Amino acid sequence: MIMIIKKEKIVHFSIKILPKIFIYFVCARYFVLHLCLLCAEFLHYETNVRIEYNRPINITFPAITICGCCLQKSFIDNDNLYDQIYHQEYTLLKNYSVIEVFDHFTYDASKLIPECYYVLDNKNNPQEQAINISGLPNFVMESIQQGRKCFTYFSYLSDYVNVDNDTDDYDSVASKSSSPLREIRNIIDNQKISHVQVVIRMNLFAMNTQELLDTDIIAGIHSPYTLPSLLETDFFRIDPGMIYSIQFKRLITELMPSPYRTNCHQYESKKVPRSQSECINRCVLKETLSLQPNQCLNYYSLITKSLLRQIESNQEKITGDDKVKFCPHRSYLDYYRFILARRKCRKICKRNCRESLYTTTMDISTIVDDDFNLNDEVVTKIFVKANHEMVQTVKHERQMSLFEFIGYLGGHAHIWLGLSLIQFYGAISRVIFRFRYYWEKFRVWYHDRQRNKPN
Repeated sequence: MIMIIKKEKIVHFSIKILPKIFIYFVCARYFVLHLCLLCAEFLHYETNVRIEYNRPINITFPAITICGCCLQKSFIDNDNLYDQIYHQEYTLLKNYSVIEVFDHFTYDASKLIPECYYVLDNKNNPQEQAINISGLPNFVMESIQQGRKCFTYFSYLSDYVNVDNDTDDYDSVASKSSSPLREIRNIIDNQKISHVQVVIRMNLFAMNTQELLDTDIIAGIHSPYTLPSLLETDFFRIDPGMIYSIQFKRLITELMPSPYRTNCHQYESKKVPRSQSECINRCVLKETLSLQPNQCLNYYSLITKSLLRQIESNQEKITGDDKVKFCPHRSYLDYYRFILARRKCRKICKRNCRESLYTTTMDISTIVDDDFNLNDEVVTKIFVKANHEMVQTVKHERQMSLFEFIGYLGGHAHIWLGLSLIQFYGAISRVIFRFRYYWEKFRVWYHDRQRNKPN
């Protein structure tokens, strides 16, 4: 009889219990495997790319940078042209500080660019709606790079002038702007812009040096959040007496910040650095300044007054006796140092979470009006307009959100373990009920034992 009972238990265990244990083990194994894969995919922070085409309500115009031929705007004959320019630059950079070169030995914007207009969209009387910002300091950003004096218009990085390294307060600087500047900015911000018009005045110096590329006047169209570098920005040559009609198209890329793989940074408009470009240029200046044995600025670096004040906290090195100067020499070693510093800074400065890339098409024609050719000076015009096509936006979105992760987790739990949230609630309730039941029994047993314990 006992043998029969044992045999029935063995058969019952082999037929019913053992297969259940095997199935439970296999399902639990695959559930753990898929759970690990799911967690790895969620913690990898991948992104999906979605492309949208929208017609913009307000068109964001690009910035335009115009670079003169050299630091000093003066007449030079064709004989030994390059030697004269090199000798003048060498003497200038060797004897004077960066601020002195900016303030006293380089031409200002009005000499090269007498007119730079925002033309507002008003069909009734467009002439009264053309705002000239050429001579306004808060609307033009001056820079020096590779022996060229450059002027950047319509840039979002030109609103501050005197930002120190320890001062990140944008409002304190903006409050110094005069009332007319605020009124002009309010007009520009609150009305639609039809197009941008730039007039460049070129004299015999520019015309007599056409065969030398380094003496050309060049221009570039770029993002308003970019400080254009001659190394990375596409510039085109400006010829005298021409009209350049440029139409631009904007491509927007939206990235995701850390910990996602795009690892962008949301730069703030009221705190420097305000873009990746500004961060890179600040970093390059600091790196090249530390690499130079005599603490001078690398010839190939991009420098503005505001960047100089940001990287140099000691005011005496800007305006005092111990002044920061450019390195007058320009060797392959200096260029190599500049490239190494820029490569390092690109790894340090993260990309903008919202980037704008401008592609352009250009039509070139000749000015036939004699009024534009006066006193041995030739005028060149640049018109920048939008092509009114759909704006392409490339969006990087989260591949898996937290709610999707919970949903996938519940799906795998239901497939492999047969559990759902309601069943989890029922199981937890039963566990709590059983715990309370045995806890009460333990308390009764413990009190009875204490009561019956002999004194």
